[in-house]
Amino acid sequence: MIGLRRSAARLVLTLPTLGAVWSPLRTLERTQWLPAERLKDIQIRRLKLLLSHARRSVPYYRSLDANVFKVNNLDDLASFPILTRAQARQHFDDLQSLESAGGQITRSSGSMGRLVRVRKSPLTLRMESAAQYRSYRWVGFDFGDRYGYILPVYRSAWTQVRNPIADLLLPRTSMDAFNIDNAKLTRFVRVLQSKPTVLVANPSALLVLAKYVEENNIRPKVKLIISTSDQLLCDERRRLVSILGAKLYDFYGSNEIGSIAAECEESIGHHISSENVIVEIIGRDGTPVPAGQVGSVVLTDLNNFTMPLIRYEIGDMSSLLEDECPCGRGLPLLGPVEGRITDVLVTPDGRFMCLSTFYGRVLSNTHVEQFQIHQSSLREITVRAILRPEWRTVEADYIQRVVGEIVGDEVKVKVEFPEILEVRGSGKRCLVKSDLLPRASERP
Repeated sequence: MIGLRRSAARLVLTLPTLGAVWSPLRTLERTQWLPAERLKDIQIRRLKLLLSHARRSVPYYRSLDANVFKVNNLDDLASFPILTRAQARQHFDDLQSLESAGGQITRSSGSMGRLVRVRKSPLTLRMESAAQYRSYRWVGFDFGDRYGYILPVYRSAWTQVRNPIADLLLPRTSMDAFNIDNAKLTRFVRVLQSKPTVLVANPSALLVLAKYVEENNIRPKVKLIISTSDQLLCDERRRLVSILGAKLYDFYGSNEIGSIAAECEESIGHHISSENVIVEIIGRDGTPVPAGQVGSVVLTDLNNFTMPLIRYEIGDMSSLLEDECPCGRGLPLLGPVEGRITDVLVTPDGRFMCLSTFYGRVLSNTHVEQFQIHQSSLREITVRAILRPEWRTVEADYIQRVVGEIVGDEVKVKVEFPEILEVRGSGKRCLVKSDLLPRASERP
């Protein structure tokens, strides 16, 4: 029975690539053990092929200075111009290769405000799927395992065909993160109580689930948790592990690039899928920052020759790590996603403050379950928090006082307790809203 279930899972999950994911998956499971320098050699070889192809056949890149294509090592890539989200939207047609016809169009989640379309070749899709399945296997989630997922469901022609088939053949239960209510939670949790299940969900949905489980004194049988599609905060991670009773692993990917990085069983950092993607971290001036320093994430997809994304600034903030993972994989490590470029507040004296400043110094010391910070003007900040009524009076005063100490006396701090928090159109949380900053990823 288990063999039949695994075969059905493999058939349905690899249907988009017609089963052609197995060869690249076997290759990736071999190359992950190569030394770091060997993996860099693979990246440089693929990068040179990509740059040669882009210069020859992609109108957008053919207009660039020929010198930027002279790349002999990964450091040389820093001289190549950044591709912003705004440019990717504006030059969609010019970014198409004249030598590659067709391909599947995917769209970004829209969490940065406007959608980015990307055309991908079958090879690109195969490599993305292989990297994703590889990272799931790192933490013990394999084809045929019972799983539940709570992610936004985007209504497309493909999902209308695939989802009914998947629900019929796969040992899974699902819930649309766009449409959660108590009745759906009750049905979902009933499954978690019956058999050990792997959970795949974004942090927002996991927190809703954890709250329901805690309030109803339920003991779910969760095998492990994979958090994806959004930023995971440290205290949230501890809360989820404590309530749901399972280890949690974080997965970082995007619709534009696919699988970027993921935690292995050691949870030291996120192993970058370096056979598929080059990850750079740059500062506000556009130059690379040292390892350990947070900056803007810039990505180069090494497989997409249909619509090359070279040094694509995706809008997230993270850091590269120098640590060596005890697991023995040669894949480099990426730190946690610290937020988006827009998750920054400005003080009257010109300081920039990231989300971690508020969470680490203020909210981690409260009973706040979820929060959102909104800066409507240079002199006004509103903290919106999901908090039980019995804590509101005392902790509102505390939040107001400590945030005031951080931002200064010139800024008015308000605290509100809504029933729900605003989410982006993608279903992702909007943790910080600033009406003052232009979107860094939208700069021309």
